[in-house]
Amino acid sequence: MRFYNVVGLGACAIAVAVASPAAAQQSSSRDPFHDVASLNARLRALAAAHPTTARVVTITEGERGEVLALEVDPSGAFAVDAPSLLVQGGIHGNEWISTEVVLRLAELTVDASDPSWRGLAYRFVPAINIDGFARGSRKANGTDGKPYDPNREFPVPGAEDHASQPLIQGLRDYVQRGKVVAVLDYHSAAECLLWPFAYDGAQMPPDGEAIATITKTMAMSVGFCSGQVAKVISYKHQGTASDWYQGALGATSILMELGPVDDPGSPRVEQVLIEQERPYRLFLAWLEDRGLKARPPAPAAGCAPTTIAVGEGPLAYEATGPVCDGLRHGAWQFRFAGGGLLREGEYVRGREHGAWHTFHPTGEPLDVGSFVDGKPDGAWKRLGTDGAVVEQRSYVAGWRDGELKRWNRDGALWQVRACTERHLGKCATQCKLGGRTPCELVAARAAKPDRHAKRSPTRKVKAVKAVTKRPATKPRKRRAR
Repeated sequence: MRFYNVVGLGACAIAVAVASPAAAQQSSSRDPFHDVASLNARLRALAAAHPTTARVVTITEGERGEVLALEVDPSGAFAVDAPSLLVQGGIHGNEWISTEVVLRLAELTVDASDPSWRGLAYRFVPAINIDGFARGSRKANGTDGKPYDPNREFPVPGAEDHASQPLIQGLRDYVQRGKVVAVLDYHSAAECLLWPFAYDGAQMPPDGEAIATITKTMAMSVGFCSGQVAKVISYKHQGTASDWYQGALGATSILMELGPVDDPGSPRVEQVLIEQERPYRLFLAWLEDRGLKARPPAPAAGCAPTTIAVGEGPLAYEATGPVCDGLRHGAWQFRFAGGGLLREGEYVRGREHGAWHTFHPTGEPLDVGSFVDGKPDGAWKRLGTDGAVVEQRSYVAGWRDGELKRWNRDGALWQVRACTERHLGKCATQCKLGGRTPCELVAARAAKPDRHAKRSPTRKVKAVKAVTKRPATKPRKRRAR
């Protein structure tokens, strides 16, 4: 079943108060992260709080709840033919961090007091695969009851069109209603920003070099790798969403592969949500340069102290610092909802620059490193609450370079990856605790003395000479009978 239901303020107020059909989806929630019920309630609450510039649209409905989109139009017009940016996540239900990032970007953009969002309409779909999201499963269930990968259900560019499973067909119908000019498609956990195509590495989208350049710029702002999908992460698949958006709709589509958040040494979710604001703002500025987003009015000249509040509950933050000529400039502090320090450092003309520090909710240092012109640079360390190093990495102007090491809570080396800025920050796993090449085995080999090192060079030379002086064995002659 596919339908579109635009929810206004009155309906929003009722929907927040009444339990959603997905309220009984699971016995426990991802608190402070979202399950289906709390996610959809949050989207409706955002629309209710901004009735003139935001609305909720039901794309389709699954067994565990509705697939909702939060549409934001800073102008309040909601014109059907207005250029819009689609920001989607959760097409793979187990990649829950993608859902949280899309929701955070929606919370940012719905704030009409920030003029930088003007000049474009937005569609935020945090959890496409709503049933998989509820179950923590990558796949969705088809009409025959069998699981399928929703990100293989789109027509391949240049191939014959075909109907998709109801979930994806509903999304396709929704996206084609209106004028989507660009797409940010969030996944995890390859730590890479990628441009089309996935189905064929030899195919380039129109204006491919410009798309590759902005993808590279965005990746450098968060220290991820960058490149074409089919080539960089060996993700050569047919029927992906990004390929279809680019090929069928002509919408600039970038695959946003976030990093892991469940592995030892991974960043805290609060940090991920904040850092993903950087590539988002860079992409919007690029859309302005290409005429796909109207430029907002010129900001007021001069500097003024500013406070920004984003999010809800434990994931919320409040940031304070000076804004000069419309850009963050000078010392800024971010604080948790409870008031504790989350991160601090300096901006120079809207970009982080110099030393930045982030903190655990309990106050201990978390990340220590530096930025140069909005890009991580030099050595970075991530610390546990006990002060022990749980990750160390290094960057060259935004590209990861050198060894990336992670340790588990017991202090054992969990993973080693070799990264190089020459290959646009791509890393290759050298070892992983419990993996095909365990780090404990690599460490044991490194500690073991080299048996060849005991031999003297003289002895090796003599052994070679002895072999070379040995006369060759003559073949025996066969006797004639």
